[in-house]
Amino acid sequence: MIQEGLKRDKGLSTIIIPHEEQKITKKYFGFLDDTGVLGQDPNQRFFGLGLLKLEETAPFYQEVAKLKDRVVSFLPNLKKPFEFKFNEINKSNYRFYYDLLEIYFSFPNISVCIFVVDKMDINFDFPKYFISSWEAYICYSKLLIKNNLGANDEICIIADFYQKPNSSNKYYETEVKSCNLSQIYNVCMIESHASLYVQMIDVLIGAVNFDFRNKFYKNIQINKIKKGIVDYLKKKLGVTSLAKNITIHKPNYFSVWLFDPKNNASYQRS
Repeated sequence: MIQEGLKRDKGLSTIIIPHEEQKITKKYFGFLDDTGVLGQDPNQRFFGLGLLKLEETAPFYQEVAKLKDRVVSFLPNLKKPFEFKFNEINKSNYRFYYDLLEIYFSFPNISVCIFVVDKMDINFDFPKYFISSWEAYICYSKLLIKNNLGANDEICIIADFYQKPNSSNKYYETEVKSCNLSQIYNVCMIESHASLYVQMIDVLIGAVNFDFRNKFYKNIQINKIKKGIVDYLKKKLGVTSLAKNITIHKPNYFSVWLFDPKNNASYQRS
């Protein structure tokens, strides 16, 4: 017997599901990178984790690859292979980072979420929940990914390489995949130089971290070249600050999530 709500095509054995009941699965790639450290460091108050999510990878990659070729041609005496990295923006290469942001904003289907932990929050108690920064990193990765998946989304995560400590028996790839087997269909770690997408999220997460540092650190010497890049990003997003909870839907989905350890204590578990 055919279940109620399903119809059988005449002369065929095919069961037709009414349009409104069909579930369209979207398959994504998610590129993940981090900035700062989770352990105690007086010079690094903020830890950030960023996720860049998209379905179609080829067009964006081609445009950024062309830009990278221009950089290499313009800077022929590089001592090591060039990577787009926020921390390496300088007076010689900064103009290309404006071009990189222009490329990013020309692809509105790319979505980004930046997860930020303020380690000076009075409710952030690192040793209470984690036996190591490695397990904290895994936990926060799970949290960020799960909160950026729709009900019918599936995703393959490609994360910047993070060395597993010998004292841990937990592999990042296995742990992250196991938190949602029905939606996270694979996980891989790679070196950042191997992926322009990982480099893209590095630049965006670096910009957010830069704005947090400038807001909360007193008497800090501001790098004017990097500030120009950050101000340009804020202008494109239509915001005056990246150092707070924000959600922007146009021109691209861009979210900054400042973690609240008091109201999310249950998530601080590995």
